[in-house]
Amino acid sequence: MTTLRIAQAGDNFYPQGSLLLHYESTYKFNAVPNTPLQKGQVRIGGVLLGSLVNGQFQPIDPNTLAIVGGTEAYKTARGQVTEPNSGQKELDIQL
Repeated sequence: MTTLRIAQAGDNFYPQGSLLLHYESTYKFNAVPNTPLQKGQVRIGGVLLGSLVNGQFQPIDPNTLAIVGGTEAYKTARGQVTEPNSGQKELDIQL
């Protein structure tokens, strides 16, 4: 993650103290027999908005990030990854 902005008092766009971060990640999958899951990787990226709570990043809203590419079975992947405040991830991969 790369910090893009820390909102200061009087910020016109974000609550004071909130963090705007650039985030990139890769999901690596192995094929699972009798399921649609195939071997390959999916790359995601985007901007997260949140704050630090006890030294841990906590999103202000559920974060939605773009699928920006993939390999093997996912080489034509597009879609998004949503991470609700619960910390679970939901991948909507379209091939």
